[in-house]
Amino acid sequence: MAPTSSRTDDFKIQYWDSCLFIMFLMNKVEDAAKIGIIQALLQLAEGGKLRIVVSNLVLAEVRSREEHDEEHRRICDELFNTNRPYMQFYGVSRNIALRARDIGSQFNRITVPDAIHIATAIEASVDAFLTYDGDSDRKNRRSGRLLAFDGQIGSPPLKIQVPVMDYGPMFELASAPEANE
Repeated sequence: MAPTSSRTDDFKIQYWDSCLFIMFLMNKVEDAAKIGIIQALLQLAEGGKLRIVVSNLVLAEVRSREEHDEEHRRICDELFNTNRPYMQFYGVSRNIALRARDIGSQFNRITVPDAIHIATAIEASVDAFLTYDGDSDRKNRRSGRLLAFDGQIGSPPLKIQVPVMDYGPMFELASAPEANE
């Protein structure tokens, strides 16, 4: 469950954790709603409405495999291998590495890669860190449960949340309690 409910599209500078790209690549039916949000955010970024920040570490963590959806693999390759004005890549500088070490020392449940991601997000002064890490238990990966650290790291505190989209008033009415009675 997400610790915050802020609309993701309100955040103009977003850090994307590797798991967003991995989920997009895998394109599993059970993740269709989440993948739809990722696609909608990519469209907003392409339209100049937001900027996506990632660590170069993502390039090593996101590996396409034969079983991944071919169209999604092509899109990820294009995102990572072409100059996109809305994608900003950060190298693991000395400052980021030292900050990651401090984060890992203070929060020993956070893995080294996750500490690097968080340190990069702080360095980039993002509005929010987007992840599904901690949203549910995934048997095929070790979870650092990053969502549990929402508002606990950095100054000002880093918002760590799942991507959320506002699809407009029509969908708000459909989900309103009085509309369902």
